[in-house]
Amino acid sequence: MSNTQLIEKYIVAGGFKTRYLEAGTADGVPVVLLHDGGFGACAETSWGGVAPLLVQAGYRVLIPDLLGFGGTDKAYFFDRSPVAFRMKHVSDFCAAISLHRAHFVGTSFGGTLLMRALAMRPYQWPMASACSIAGTGGPWRVPEAMAKLAEFDGSVEAITRLVAMIADPAHEGFDHEAYVKERHARSLVPGHYAALSAARLQASWEQSGPSAQADAYPNSLAGCTVPLLVVEPADDPSCQPGWPSHIQKVLPDAKVEKISGRHSPNIDRPQLVADLLLRWFEQVRESQPQGSAKRLQGQGKALTETIISRLKEAKFESQGLRTYFEYRDLGVTEATDGRFVARVIRPRDGLPISAGWHVHYADFRLLYVLKGWLKFHYKEQGTFELQAGDVIFQAPDPHAELEHSEDLEVLEVASPADFDTADCT
Repeated sequence: MSNTQLIEKYIVAGGFKTRYLEAGTADGVPVVLLHDGGFGACAETSWGGVAPLLVQAGYRVLIPDLLGFGGTDKAYFFDRSPVAFRMKHVSDFCAAISLHRAHFVGTSFGGTLLMRALAMRPYQWPMASACSIAGTGGPWRVPEAMAKLAEFDGSVEAITRLVAMIADPAHEGFDHEAYVKERHARSLVPGHYAALSAARLQASWEQSGPSAQADAYPNSLAGCTVPLLVVEPADDPSCQPGWPSHIQKVLPDAKVEKISGRHSPNIDRPQLVADLLLRWFEQVRESQPQGSAKRLQGQGKALTETIISRLKEAKFESQGLRTYFEYRDLGVTEATDGRFVARVIRPRDGLPISAGWHVHYADFRLLYVLKGWLKFHYKEQGTFELQAGDVIFQAPDPHAELEHSEDLEVLEVASPADFDTADCT
């Protein structure tokens, strides 16, 4: 089997079944490709032509289906922006496959996710570089064009109109008919239409004002240290010409390239886009300081600075998940830009246990009992006690803590640092 062949895989990321495509050798430099957000979008329909070309050049390619798309769970959060929960899903995906450092490339909505991820501190994605193709020019969109992209009634004609906006049907070498057929089939996957249409179900009073995130962009990009390439397709009908210049006003070091094509040239002219990306990856590699190659598998202070946490200087604080515990932070969260947390936990002044059944949605969570003992009940394992020297690696299984000794001390190591916890019955 050729290593350029895209292999379909599934993994649980952040509690969601996630489909992704992978190709290339395990030791190749990873590239994460993020697809567009239109009806029928998925890993193949955005990147099926570009990915094999990157693999041929020696890269390891990973293409997840975002939440609501392709073979990934059709989830939607009505109390969060469509960008926010999908950004977290990408972060969860990277953690689930143990991805430490990669080039990230997004087209259209995928590019929007990437640009928003660059605006977050600390960075939630392990980015060696970022390339956005036609996203986010959000503040400079053409409303009429965006409205047309959102129109869909399940027909082949509707997909044909959508494709005509993002790719050139007459471009040499582009099999327009086959592409429309595939994209239409993807658009009819159960749950896909509902997941994409949910964003338009907001009440009028929830749509009345711009979000704080929208107000801050693109100024929120200020201080970004990740190498960034912004690609403007020359014939993109969805954004005002020259919109990347607004990004460069905030990030003067951001590189901008204008190439031929409509909104998603990766669809109809994959060779052009692949060549552009390969040049970009090489520029990023050449710009890295001497010796930095040994540090590509991480992110944060831990790469350049040894962190020491001494017991005599330690402080236990009450801020944490449970009010009846207090926590000694070991400095790992800051050192890894939020990818991990390590802390010592102990009871607080004999306060009673107040948490009931709950579940932790961490990609990695290990508890090592340093002193004392504690007792758990898991639905599958039943009741058991952990004593000094015992270790538990927690999957996201419902459980409850029943009791613990007054002298209990537990070392917790988890990823990401801000993992979710939910009560359950």
